[in-house]
Amino acid sequence: MTDPTWSAIYSQSQIGAMPSVTRFSTERVLNPTCPTNCSGRHTTEALIACVVCEARIFRLVAHEWNTQDGHYFYSTEDLTGTYPGATSCPACGGALRRVRP
Repeated sequence: MTDPTWSAIYSQSQIGAMPSVTRFSTERVLNPTCPTNCSGRHTTEALIACVVCEARIFRLVAHEWNTQDGHYFYSTEDLTGTYPGATSCPACGGALRRVRP
């Protein structure tokens, strides 16, 4: 007598197995925006500040998705009129670092 194959064993219903549920999926959003994709709940994740003069340049904001609680997308808010890709302080030229809010 030969042993049953794995496919024969696992094709049977499992005793005490959880019932199957429908999969929850959302569409992919490449450039989320606050008015369109945000639930209205925001938190300040971090501040981007100068190492030398400690000026606060950017604020990193976490926006909660309107489709999934507890999942976030992020945006930066300019605090000084600096262009978004700045890598140095506009006042003194010092490097930027992430600090706690």
